[in-house]
Amino acid sequence: MKRSFIYVFLPEGGEYKQMRIITILAEAAVIVSTLLMLCLFAGSWFDWHMEGYLTAFFIFTFILFYTFLRYILSGMEYAEIAGEANYIKAKRKVYSQSIRFGIVFSIIMFVSKGIPNDWIDALDIVGPSILATCFYFIFDRISLKKSYKKNKDLLD
Repeated sequence: MKRSFIYVFLPEGGEYKQMRIITILAEAAVIVSTLLMLCLFAGSWFDWHMEGYLTAFFIFTFILFYTFLRYILSGMEYAEIAGEANYIKAKRKVYSQSIRFGIVFSIIMFVSKGIPNDWIDALDIVGPSILATCFYFIFDRISLKKSYKKNKDLLD
């Protein structure tokens, strides 16, 4: 497996985590292949065709989101969290990481958009920053909760 180019993109969490992600990527590939075949048949039966750029965008985003959501919901992100004290400590860390992410995201938005001239321009910076921070927090918190529950069940 180390000879594959995909090894570069896999996390350092051990062989189980790497094999699980490869399985998720293979599932995504099968689903995308099936959907593309359905689109091909639909295009030949009906007068309906997807543009090449739209198809490529759909494939890329589907594989990205499918893999991300399956990884989050699988409960393998936080393999070391099993006790209540570690869980509480990890929750605090999730809060602080989310805030740091929000600050960095806001700075990047501010640098890319420039100094806002009015409140609508300021809202274009603050709005996406708050939304990205909330999504980061929600996904990280769900992953932590699933991992804690899975690890707790494994120990019982």
